[in-house]
Amino acid sequence: MTERPPLTKDTDAGSFMENAYRKDEMILFCIENGLQTRGSEAELTERIFVFLSTGIKMIKGSGKRELRITFDITLDSLIEKNIIFTEAHRKFFQKHIGRSFWFWPDLQVWMRDNPGRTYGDAVAAYREQEKERAEKRNARAEEFDHVAYLRDFMNDNPERTPEDAERCWCCKNGSSGNRMYERNDLSFL
Repeated sequence: MTERPPLTKDTDAGSFMENAYRKDEMILFCIENGLQTRGSEAELTERIFVFLSTGIKMIKGSGKRELRITFDITLDSLIEKNIIFTEAHRKFFQKHIGRSFWFWPDLQVWMRDNPGRTYGDAVAAYREQEKERAEKRNARAEEFDHVAYLRDFMNDNPERTPEDAERCWCCKNGSSGNRMYERNDLSFL
């Protein structure tokens, strides 16, 4: 196992993103280099990345939002080892997926498990996860339709058995049209 290089002002920005530095290490770096020390781990990461890349010290104004300088992410960019999700990541995905993009935990786990793959691969993974979610929603909707049909059938026909209700559901579900119980469904029996 290779040892991680120390975090200094001479550290390459790419190397910084590839190595996981603890928050306390990043705070110490910020103190030593006159950078702001407050903020989340993601904010510190972005602040240090910008400083190492450009020499610019991001400053938080009084009551104003912190200046956000972002690095470019393309479909061919490689996913960083020990990735920390920043506003640049959100903007990239919104550009390629749309405003409906959401950082689902599944995507975050996929990206953390796949350093070295491209952001294009991450977009494809997101779309696959989105498709799986839609299939699960459809399966839940179908299950709800089934339960609602059986309930309505039994309420309208208390003298009938659950097996009769199930037989009618199977016939109704296999035909075109709505899947709601209707009194004429008894013709399936």
